Amino acid sequence: WVMGSTIVTWVSGYGYYVIVGALLPMHDVATLRALRNLTEPAYRAMSAIILLVLPWASSRFAEEGRRGLQRRARQLNLLFGGGALAYFAAICLCRNWVMSLLYAGRYNESGHLLVLATAPLALIAAALGSQIAVQVMQAPSEVFLAYGASGVLTLLLGIAFTHYWGLVGGLVSILISAAAFCLVLTYRCHKRLRALAPEPQSTRDSLADVGIA
Repeated sequence: WVMGSTIVTWVSGYGYYVIVGALLPMHDVATLRALRNLTEPAYRAMSAIILLVLPWASSRFAEEGRRGLQRRARQLNLLFGGGALAYFAAICLCRNWVMSLLYAGRYNESGHLLVLATAPLALIAAALGSQIAVQVMQAPSEVFLAYGASGVLTLLLGIAFTHYWGLVGGLVSILISAAAFCLVLTYRCHKRLRALAPEPQSTRDSLADVGIA
């Protein structure tokens, strides 16, 4: 499932370079790369954060059960989604200054597209807790399913939108693909959590009596 997720993740996130390169001038490919350079470090950081948080989330699940994992997933979604939203707001306010600083004025005419290029980050980050939760529940297939849905939209909408509306259409389809990932993974995580059998009260009481819980 992890290997499959890697493939569909590439399609949903990086397949746009192939689509834009095939349908638009190379200048648009360079512009897309310049715009997404501001979000790539955040995506790499989220991948590292998942590996760091997984052991902690697993221990919380073992000690607190389903409700504890549900609460931790919600907290992580709010934490990372809120952080990404703050970054998105900062980009919206300073986009022209950022583009001038990083690229010495070469992409200033595309500064208004930075909002569209950065918005998917907030959606992906808002599902980070759900992604960790399904992995803790040993259900990595849910991550594959979410990225798979996003990848299908990349192929269907990405080609059509880029063909008819150029780079703006490509960026809009990236945003839609990110929204699909967020919605599918959040829904599947919620469904998995509801399917878990709640820990019997008698079991919790017995654990508390011996000082384990």
